[in-house]
Amino acid sequence: MPMGIKQQNDIMRTTIDVWEDKVFLNEKEYPAGHFATEVLNLPPGFVDTTAKKALDLMSLLPYITYQPDDEKLVEIFPQIKQIVIEIFEDLSVIEPFSLWNIKEEQGLAEAMFSEDSLNDLRNRPMAWDFIKIYLSALISVPFAVYHFAEAVIDLERNCLCRLDKRTETYFAMGVHDTFNHPEFQKFISETQVHEIEPFTYSPQMTSSYCFARDPKHYGEMIFVNRLFFDRYMDFFVYDLLNGMHHGHAPSKCQNCGRYFLTTDARKPKYCDGMAPQNPHYTCRQYGAMNQQKEKNANHPIFQVYKTRTGTIRKHHQRGKITDEERQEAMKVCEELRDRALFDTEFAQGEYLRLMEQDAIYAEVSRRLGYGDIHDK
Repeated sequence: MPMGIKQQNDIMRTTIDVWEDKVFLNEKEYPAGHFATEVLNLPPGFVDTTAKKALDLMSLLPYITYQPDDEKLVEIFPQIKQIVIEIFEDLSVIEPFSLWNIKEEQGLAEAMFSEDSLNDLRNRPMAWDFIKIYLSALISVPFAVYHFAEAVIDLERNCLCRLDKRTETYFAMGVHDTFNHPEFQKFISETQVHEIEPFTYSPQMTSSYCFARDPKHYGEMIFVNRLFFDRYMDFFVYDLLNGMHHGHAPSKCQNCGRYFLTTDARKPKYCDGMAPQNPHYTCRQYGAMNQQKEKNANHPIFQVYKTRTGTIRKHHQRGKITDEERQEAMKVCEELRDRALFDTEFAQGEYLRLMEQDAIYAEVSRRLGYGDIHDK
């Protein structure tokens, strides 16, 4: 049987299989520390939107009881349904929730809090307990996500990025000292927006063993540690510490600002995601290119680029080209310069011809969809 099979992964429980420096969730493999890192990239305003919805939902919990006031439930059931659907939508951009079938989860909420369901629940006292457990679990998730992210972002900023080496020993010493430092504890107490799901560095879980096929030798069987978490805070903290146990830890990209997982002892500056400045390059490539720019300010490629862009600016100042044409011409020059930096054959051949004034303006004309502009 493959790793990660027959797991329970929903709003009330998380299950993962752990083997060597890998984590398996729903039959897919991830490096240890992956989820603890990805959750740091929260969408803007998460605490002001999703956490507020969770608090609104919590205010309705007291009305979820057996033999309740019918009129009140008829009023709040549609509210509960809408809030639950919106919370799942908010979570759908965050791992591991983005790996779920969110439409299916929202469909379950539609059915659970429908008028037909309410009529059925009036005669099923045990069902009310399940609904309260379900809603309580959903309420806790946004707080677990936010409290964990705030704590680990501070940990990365004040500890991880300053370590001399990114190894288990250095991670263990640095994290131990940080977690027990009064300043860190004060920071945690000040950033917790609610007492629900506070940050902890002592994750709780239950475990068992299951059998699986060896990923390295498919014909052989191995024992795999299967872990069960009743709280998402415990899940994220475990993944963080387990990642560091194997030398993996979060790092912040100095180009795009996203957090990414490092899996070796190097001190990386850039991630492998697409650079926001230019989708043709990764942040790692873009960073290397910028470093190359700094080192080779007098390189012929840059000299040609500076000369041509200087002419374009003068033409714009004198009214020979419009602002739209100037912007497009600058963009063309940047694309040609960047291509030349990565392609030696292009730099030594077509680069000079394509960077000529007439060639630049002809390309601008083609892109903007009208006749030549260089004769203006």
